[in-house]
Amino acid sequence: MKNLKYILGLLLIALTMACSKDDGDKKSPHVTIIAPVENQEFARGGIMKLDAVFEDDVALKECRVNLEFVEALPVAQGASLKGIDTPWEPEEMVIPLSETVQEVKELVLFGGNIPYNIQSGYYRLKFDIYDLAKNPARAELIIIIE
Repeated sequence: MKNLKYILGLLLIALTMACSKDDGDKKSPHVTIIAPVENQEFARGGIMKLDAVFEDDVALKECRVNLEFVEALPVAQGASLKGIDTPWEPEEMVIPLSETVQEVKELVLFGGNIPYNIQSGYYRLKFDIYDLAKNPARAELIIIIE
């Protein structure tokens, strides 16, 4: 009977230790964006490519890329407005990541060409990066679509 209590006690201790919260990965991932660069200009009908290096101390998971309209390009006095007044709102793009370092080269963003029938202007590119522990990081830059 004493041995049974002893074994149950050891099992209880082992179970408690196994269920205790693991501090784990608390460090956010990091991205170095090589291209595009801040205030880079893109033509409607062209493509936007990403060159970047993603890093994490344990393991990367994904990068979610979004594009947000900021403001229209200024129009010179007397000039007619070129383009359309509807900003480009592509669907979020998810880039799967793995390992601790991953390099992306010439990845075409948002699935292809920039539409012709969108508003010219300043746009914010947002990169939300996550590691396997769901630690977030964000990088942003402004681009110009003419």
